[in-house]
Amino acid sequence: MSRIIPFTMTVILIPALGLAAGSFFPVVPRGEPRISPWAAEAPAGSLTLTMNIVGQRKGPDGSYTEVLVHEGSVLHSYDHFQVHMETNRPAYVYILLYDSQGKARQLFPHPKIDHPDFVKPGNRVVAPAEDLWYWLDEKAGTETLYVLASEKPMADIRELLAGMEAADERAKRRISTEMRQRIAQRGLAVVAKGEPAAYSLSDGKRIRKVTEVVTGSGSVVRALSFQHR
Repeated sequence: MSRIIPFTMTVILIPALGLAAGSFFPVVPRGEPRISPWAAEAPAGSLTLTMNIVGQRKGPDGSYTEVLVHEGSVLHSYDHFQVHMETNRPAYVYILLYDSQGKARQLFPHPKIDHPDFVKPGNRVVAPAEDLWYWLDEKAGTETLYVLASEKPMADIRELLAGMEAADERAKRRISTEMRQRIAQRGLAVVAKGEPAAYSLSDGKRIRKVTEVVTGSGSVVRALSFQHR
C-alpha cells in the first residue's frame, strides 16, 4: 500500500508503487562509465538545463497511464508528475508552482526531501525523488510551473522564499508577485528538442519522451502553464 505524505501546498508527495521511477535510468555494469542520454550541443559558455516533466494518472484497476504535461495541457486533481532534470554546468536549481490565485509554492528543493539546491553537472535529478511523485490537490485553475537554474546563487529568490514561510496569505501573494517579477528579469532562454529518453510509471510501464533543452547565458528559466481541472 502506498503511503501518503501530506503537505500544506498545492501538491502532495506520494511514494510510487512497484518499480516506479527507480528504474528510470538503465542499469550500468559496475566499473563502466555512466553516459548521459541527455547530452546536447550548446554554445560554448552557455548553461543548459535538460529536462522533462513526466505525468501519470491512476486508473480504477490500479494501473497507470501517461499524462502529457506541456504548455496548455489539461491535468486533473490527483494526477501525478515528476520533473527530471540535468545541467551541463554547476548550477543552483529551484522549482516553483504558482496556483490560480497567483501564490507560489516551492517544490524543489524541499526541506522534507533530501535535495540541495546546488546541482552538479551531469548529475540527473528527479524531483521530488525517484520514488516520489507530486500529486495535484482539488484546487482547480490555471497553474504555472517554473524551473529555474543559475550558475550563481539566486539570493533574491531564496530570500523571498524564506520570507513566505512565516507570512500570512496576503503577504504570500505579495511576495509571490514580486518573485514572479524577479524571475521575468532573469533573461531569455532558448528551448529546443533534445534526445528521447525512457521513463517508468509507478506500475513499471515504460514510456519514452523527447527531452527539452533550455539554453541561456548564466541562468535559464522554463515556464509552463497548464489547466488544473
